[in-house]
Amino acid sequence: MRGAGKTYIGSVVADVLGGEYTDADDVFSEQTKLSVSDFVAANDWAAFRQTETKILKEFVQEKKGNHVIGLGGGVVETQEARDVLADYIRNGGAVIHITREMGDIEGYLDSIGSTATRPNWGEGFDEVWKRRQPWYSECSSHEFFNTLAPVAGQTQDDHNVAVRGECERFFKFITGRKSNRPVLDVENPTTFLSLTFPDISPALERIDELTEGADAIELRVDLLSPSGKAPSAPTLPPREYVAKQLSLLRLATNLPVVYSVRSKDQGGMAPSNDDKGYLDLVTLGLRSGCEYVDLETCWKNSILDAVVAKKGASHIVASWHDWTGKMAWNGKEVKEKYDVCAKYGDVVKIVGTAKSMSDNYALATFVEAQNAKGGKPFLAINMGAKGQMSRISNPILTPITHPLLPSRAAPGQLSAREINTARGLMGHSPRKRYFLFGSPIAASVSPTLHNTGFETLGLPHFYDRYEASSVDDGLKEILAAADFGGASVTIPLKLDIIPLLDSVSPDAELIGAVNTVVPKYSNGKRVLTGENTDWQAIAEAARSHASSASSPLVGLVIGAGGTCRAAIYALHSLGAKTILLFNRTPENAQKVKDSFPSEYNIEITTSLSSLSSPPAVVVSTVPGDSLTTTEGAEGIFVDADVVLGAEGGVVIDMAYKPYKTALLSLAEGRKGWKSVPGVEILCLQGYVQFELWTGKKAPKEKIRKAVMDKYFASA
Repeated sequence: MRGAGKTYIGSVVADVLGGEYTDADDVFSEQTKLSVSDFVAANDWAAFRQTETKILKEFVQEKKGNHVIGLGGGVVETQEARDVLADYIRNGGAVIHITREMGDIEGYLDSIGSTATRPNWGEGFDEVWKRRQPWYSECSSHEFFNTLAPVAGQTQDDHNVAVRGECERFFKFITGRKSNRPVLDVENPTTFLSLTFPDISPALERIDELTEGADAIELRVDLLSPSGKAPSAPTLPPREYVAKQLSLLRLATNLPVVYSVRSKDQGGMAPSNDDKGYLDLVTLGLRSGCEYVDLETCWKNSILDAVVAKKGASHIVASWHDWTGKMAWNGKEVKEKYDVCAKYGDVVKIVGTAKSMSDNYALATFVEAQNAKGGKPFLAINMGAKGQMSRISNPILTPITHPLLPSRAAPGQLSAREINTARGLMGHSPRKRYFLFGSPIAASVSPTLHNTGFETLGLPHFYDRYEASSVDDGLKEILAAADFGGASVTIPLKLDIIPLLDSVSPDAELIGAVNTVVPKYSNGKRVLTGENTDWQAIAEAARSHASSASSPLVGLVIGAGGTCRAAIYALHSLGAKTILLFNRTPENAQKVKDSFPSEYNIEITTSLSSLSSPPAVVVSTVPGDSLTTTEGAEGIFVDADVVLGAEGGVVIDMAYKPYKTALLSLAEGRKGWKSVPGVEILCLQGYVQFELWTGKKAPKEKIRKAVMDKYFASA
């Protein structure tokens, strides 16, 4: 509908996909030489619809995969246009219905009235919406709920970044470019947090804490209620309310979503006899681009078939829950349930009830037999206190809870910390040792960073320092040890470590430095891989602190040492069209430029008082006391009006100390500019390391607090 935010979303999507955005109304005006409003006034609505449909037919003939086209909200008013869109979807095209709360749209349209380009409908908003609503569903493959206001204490800039991130996730997901799902592997256990809030809004500010240790997050649709109180009887929440809740969740976390509508007979609060209502809400999860959608196999085959036919990029978790306690894991019924779940699901989920410990042993035997046949990923657990052992042992998407939740989604549910602690005690998660290699490293806060993460998640690992200025026998012994989990590498070993590794990632190879060693396993053989997380930290800092929702067009890197290469790689990954490179010795800058492909478009500059273009991202890789804002003073002079001449941007200083360098202080005094000190980059690159080593998202808030406390205590 007009006012849903289609132009804004379309422009952001085109940017993140590296394509272009075209508004059909603009093309209409180009072809007819009239605005839509003037054309309707001079002709009539029928003539407008005829021309609009002609333009639509031209659009669908295009082969440009990154071209995002915004259609007028009334394009669905004619059968011919609806047929064109339906055929486009059947041929693999994506048509997304952009929507927001209808009350918000109506209020917005009332506030702006008609405009020079948008004619009056000649009827009320409600009449138009009621007529078009079924057509929007019929003519679209997906829907994107647009939440315009910041959530969870976000600033407007935070919100812009979150919207951009969700646009990237959603559109890359539905077009098959990125699944956003964890690898489901029995060797690397995964979990999802089961939300039990009737309204998730109050929980969003603490979502990072709630999801510590989780690989995904489950939205229990059947527990949602616009009243904010838990449903007291089986009922389905309004569709728009569910879409809004999902949108809020997406803007607060980038974890994949497990979308579940649990019926009363399966332990939930959705009616067990409302076929149409169940199908409609489950389909909403598919149309909304959820990574996983739960499908209860207790429903009739026509519903199961309809869901699978519409699944798109989503994976189906085909589930069966036995709340009677009668299902035996060594009986005939469970095998029948498994076969049905395996037929319809990408993941099989069967939940029983443990009356004794032997029920867990029977479960393990059944799971082992199915896995031996090469079956689909299998989530198998028992409910109840006696079933907690099965939750500890289950490696595939174990449902977890958190102490801050109002209730557990099922009896016997454990937190991620409890599961990880138990797995360590039982030997399921062997203790690993992690190290920092380099010199000098006595003052490093990296041990605080990683040990805080391990302790928070209940992992049995430990991170220590190994000081060395060259590769010695002790370092080699650490790398060869069976309990070696990984290492951070700092100067002077970022190059010297490479000959000891089996492989180096393409980004680390181009950057020419390794700061992370990751043991990986292939066919039972351990392979040591070199990674570079510095560039990822710089890119994340630029993305999350940029004042604009768009990628930076121009970047500036100060310094030509080893770290500058990571900064250049990061800026290129963000889509910078030009990367300005400054160094006191231009010859060294030239060597750096020559080592990168020409498409990086690196431009050497000899002064920070004159630049060819104002940068939106500035990265300093020189010591913290190297720059000065006073002309004639010792150091490299930075002209604020030149270096920070853009309307807004972000300055990143890689110097570890001082916390506020001259460059950062300069940025803090400029409107629209954000500053990121070196210790923040240390944290960001450490989060990436943590995930590379453990497969788990780092508990960022607790880690950052511990690091900052240690950093300022030693300042």
